[in-house]
Amino acid sequence: MPSATITQDMCYPSWEVFSLLHDYSRRLEWDTMLCEARLTQGHE
Repeated sequence: MPSATITQDMCYPSWEVFSLLHDYSRRLEWDTMLCEARLTQGHE
């Protein structure tokens, strides 16, 4: 299976970046590898 690594330096606090990366309601704003993102099994 092909894989890739993308590296980006950001001038933001780590907690803010972590929050964005784990906010699935905003995932498609920045993740160009996805066309759909959703949680299942009891998550809203």
